[in-house]
Amino acid sequence: MVSEGKLSRRQRRKNATLHGKIFKLWEANERGELSVNGLLRKSSGIYGPNA
Repeated sequence: MVSEGKLSRRQRRKNATLHGKIFKLWEANERGELSVNGLLRKSSGIYGPNA
């Protein structure tokens, strides 16, 4: 079924939003606009506990 393309992935809206933010940070890192340290700090703020 996978090779036939009949399966699709479903995400909850919240997870899709979080993954989108992480992906944007990753792209900024690849472009050299964000250091690895900055990437880790910002992504921990996204996934970390809300204080």
